[in-house]
Amino acid sequence: MRVTLSDVAKQAGVGLSTASRALNRSGYVSEQLRKRVLQAAIALDYYPDMLAQQLASDRRRTITLFEVGNYGNVQSSQDLEWFFGPLHKALGRDIAEAGYELNIALQRSDEGHPAQVLARIRRSHGSAAIVLFIRSPLDARLVDELAQIDVPMVSINCPLERLGIPAINSDIRGAALKATQHLIDGGYSRIAHMQGPAHLPATELRIIGYEEAMAAAKMTPMMVEGDFDPDTGYSAMHKLLDVEQKPNAVFCANDSAAIGASRAIQERGLSVPDDIALVGFDDIPVSRFLFPSLSTVRQPQQRMGEATARAILDCLAGQTPPKELLIPCELIVRESSVPRPILS
Repeated sequence: MRVTLSDVAKQAGVGLSTASRALNRSGYVSEQLRKRVLQAAIALDYYPDMLAQQLASDRRRTITLFEVGNYGNVQSSQDLEWFFGPLHKALGRDIAEAGYELNIALQRSDEGHPAQVLARIRRSHGSAAIVLFIRSPLDARLVDELAQIDVPMVSINCPLERLGIPAINSDIRGAALKATQHLIDGGYSRIAHMQGPAHLPATELRIIGYEEAMAAAKMTPMMVEGDFDPDTGYSAMHKLLDVEQKPNAVFCANDSAAIGASRAIQERGLSVPDDIALVGFDDIPVSRFLFPSLSTVRQPQQRMGEATARAILDCLAGQTPPKELLIPCELIVRESSVPRPILS
């Protein structure tokens, strides 16, 4: 049977909340009492490697960013630096000012499941807190493993309602609604949505935002399955061009899919935006250099990093941050979605 925090509290002769504060360093606990709780935890084999290190050290000063999944947003190391660099830098800077060090835990090729990364985190060092940035579908095993970790946690763009931890989310639904509304306001009457990977929360949020804008305008949705890569965008666009009522605008799941869609449009002897307008998502570096330049949605990476740091530091200080913070995205309008001319 797995040892729980309640077992540790009983062994140490303290209340559950006192045991939690002692292990998490949240709120005041005397040094003598803290050591008693840690010794009880070690005696019960309650994450012994991590806690033994805490007992030997005066204070834990590491915050781990547990990052798993990709789904095509990042195609290279340069994209990694661009796409997540502002978030990492803002998070690392702000926690460093509070005296903490950021450790980024990525899933290695020899780790078949994200839960193995959590086991590695527990074996290697004691983290004062964990930031969860999981960009792939969650399964029950991983959620169960996360539920057994007794340190403060904050999630980024990751639905973890069951754990009841603070969540820092970009407003993907609102951004999708805004991108679709931009096409509606531009005079486009047949607007399609090229979806992202199935069963991904971000995909569902894009669909919801798109459908809300279309419903408000009393327009009929037109959707095609897709992914986050140019090849899928290319083939999905050909499917849209094969229907009798072809779209005259497409809101794509991301910029990479929009690039593939643009190629398919050109191969059919059509042009962007004269025949079909395009809007992507993510504002990858190449988007502004395409011809025509790509309209897109920019996610607030730096603001998310700053908000995440603030939330995790509040947790470590024994404060309770909001359960969810929704940060708006920015619509970047370029040449690929200029308004259609008004015919007299």
